[in-house]
Amino acid sequence: MEKAGEYRPDFVCFTEVARELGVPRNHQTWKGEPVPGPTTEALGTVARKHQTHVIFGMQELAGNRTFNAAVLIGRDGEVIGIYHKVQLTIGEMEMGTISGIKAPTWETDCGRVGMCICFDLKFPEIAMMLAR
Repeated sequence: MEKAGEYRPDFVCFTEVARELGVPRNHQTWKGEPVPGPTTEALGTVARKHQTHVIFGMQELAGNRTFNAAVLIGRDGEVIGIYHKVQLTIGEMEMGTISGIKAPTWETDCGRVGMCICFDLKFPEIAMMLAR
C-alpha cells in the first residue's frame, strides 16, 4: 500500500484472500475476521493517508459464518461495501465458507464500482447482476 500510494492511484486492488495468503488452510485464520476489524482498520489508515480506494480480499467472519469477501474501502479510510463471492469452489464449501447471493455496486468519486472474485468470472449471472 505504501509503495502503491506513491503513485497516487484511484484504486489499489489486492488478490482474493490476500489476508490469508501463505497461511495453511487448517489454520484458525481461515475462519475470518469481522469487517470492520483489525485488517480493514489498518488498510483504512493507509487509504486515508494516500487518498485512495482499496479493494481487499479476505475471509470475513460475520457472526458464526465465514464468507470469501472483497472489501471496498474509500479514500476516507471507511468501509464502503463488502461483496461475498457467489460461486464458491468445492474446496471453499468443504471448509465451511458460505456463498453470497447478490452482486451489489457502490458509488465512488470515480463512478459505480462492483466486484467479483475468481470463480465468479466463469458465470455470466454475476456480471449480469453487476450490470443491473
